[in-house]
Amino acid sequence: MHADSLNKIVLVGKPNTGKTSLFNRLTGLNHKVGNYSGVTIEALTGRFRGHEIIDIPGLQSLNTRSPEEVISKNEIIKAAEAQRPILFVANSMQLFDSLMLFSQLADLQTPMMLAINFTDEADKHDIKIDKAGLQRGLGCPVVMLNSRLGAGFEELKENIEANKFAIPNTICRSNYDHVVGQEIVNH
Repeated sequence: MHADSLNKIVLVGKPNTGKTSLFNRLTGLNHKVGNYSGVTIEALTGRFRGHEIIDIPGLQSLNTRSPEEVISKNEIIKAAEAQRPILFVANSMQLFDSLMLFSQLADLQTPMMLAINFTDEADKHDIKIDKAGLQRGLGCPVVMLNSRLGAGFEELKENIEANKFAIPNTICRSNYDHVVGQEIVNH
């Protein structure tokens, strides 16, 4: 299969959400992971069952601040323009903060799926996440997982293979609701 004919999926999230661990598990590659920001400083690509998986550097918001975030923003814009799916990876211990970035991407109206990572940490701290409620509210699939240990990985693989990505509900119609060329513009 030629690389151009692969379905592309972009892994997006804040720093330290486990995107690269998930990328490695999906692709069988072994890119460096770390418990600090800035480990991934360029877009990484790999393959998973007919899909090209693109792991981009973590970003805080679509208001970019660093060269790595510009790389990420450009990949997100390309995905939105092409209606390519985004697999948004959130840290279960910082879910509210991650959902703020998720809401910015939801406004772009591109197919998404939410993977809530580090569920073992949430369990240790007795944090309960209403997966069904999030799915209803967000309007796209939610998968609970631990990318380091593989918990929830089978459900994620099944969702990817069945192309269960869905255009999420817009949450508050932020400033990031329209893509024109290489720019995200306000309405």
